[in-house]
Amino acid sequence: MIVPSFTFVATAHALSWLGVEPLFCDIDDSYTIDPRAVERALDDDVSAIIGVHVWGHPCDVDALGAIGRSAGIP
Repeated sequence: MIVPSFTFVATAHALSWLGVEPLFCDIDDSYTIDPRAVERALDDDVSAIIGVHVWGHPCDVDALGAIGRSAGIP
């Protein structure tokens, strides 16, 4: 699962409890996950993209959704 590199530790910690290794992805100027970096990080092992909103700043949910749909990630 792809997660932003700048997030509360519980985001990645919850994945590790489930036995999932998080794949950390770069952020953009809004401090949220960078959709372009997500596209570069995609591979066959990615099963989800976790966008995290920061300080009331929403991540680009539309772009992340489009990336997920084009990659066949629910």
